[in-house]
Amino acid sequence: MQTRSTGYPRWLSISLRSVLVVVFLPCLLSGQTVWDNGNGNNRWGTANNWNPNAVPISSTDVQFNATDDNATVSNIELRGDQVANSITFNNVDDNFSIINGTGSRTLTLTSGDITRTAGSSGTQSLAMTTLTLGGDAAMNIAGTGSLTISSVINETGGARSLTKSGAGELILSAANTFSGGVTVSAGTLTLSNASALGTGNVTLAGGTLKLSGVSVSVGTLSVTGNSTIDFSGVSTLNLTNFSISGGVTLNIINWTAASDFFYTTNWTGATKDVMGSAPMNQITFSGFTAAETGWDGWDNQIRPRVPEPSTYGVMFLGGLVGFFGWRRRRHRRV
Repeated sequence: MQTRSTGYPRWLSISLRSVLVVVFLPCLLSGQTVWDNGNGNNRWGTANNWNPNAVPISSTDVQFNATDDNATVSNIELRGDQVANSITFNNVDDNFSIINGTGSRTLTLTSGDITRTAGSSGTQSLAMTTLTLGGDAAMNIAGTGSLTISSVINETGGARSLTKSGAGELILSAANTFSGGVTVSAGTLTLSNASALGTGNVTLAGGTLKLSGVSVSVGTLSVTGNSTIDFSGVSTLNLTNFSISGGVTLNIINWTAASDFFYTTNWTGATKDVMGSAPMNQITFSGFTAAETGWDGWDNQIRPRVPEPSTYGVMFLGGLVGFFGWRRRRHRRV
């Protein structure tokens, strides 16, 4: 039996095959990888805990599905710095966290993207030491419950931004250092750390920015769509520059006079100590009308024009003076 000659030396054929494996192996390992905890040790870096059986790489889109069989875990341990392209929580219905496992660990997302689908519930959290954004992060968070990121969010390869979309709640609870800015377009972005927004500017294009008992300072806040700021707990929002687009409404809820404060040094188009005209009347505090919103000249506070405690004191003293004056005149008549 004769074999057909390829015309190439055998050593060259073997070398070509080796090159093809090296070149195309990353492609074979990329794409979507689903967590199944197949090994049962709850460790990110164990190949058998993924389907297909390969630890995610920088081009891998990682997915966590609804609870089934041995995929149920309370904590997934990194146990080393790990990388993926993106993370999707797909109809997840249990509570779990991605944690360090040992030491201080970093999870890098090449795209920066995180998705939580509308069928998800419970509470999931990213709780490793650092979450590094390798791209502008699109965080589409839906479903009930919440996704909490307690990891410090930083960036690599330049300034990276974070956009919150989806009807659900995203909670940021660390002192984050990414610098590309934050946009909220839907749902709720809750801040439980004064530096949760990083160091960039903020845009409200819809949805709710919730201050959970923190004092937050922002360089520039732009309101480009109907939005809400929730002063939950005792909170302060301190702006250097503020603008609100024409025809847009900003609703302020859970604001308590003399406890919660909303300041801005500059406000595009606004006039201090004036009420009833745009853009002052584009902000409505719950319990007040838009026509009652003003911008104080003496301390730069945006608030509904209600008497301050000192004003009540003056009114009270004035009332006492009037009362005693009336009694004095009455006694003279008698």
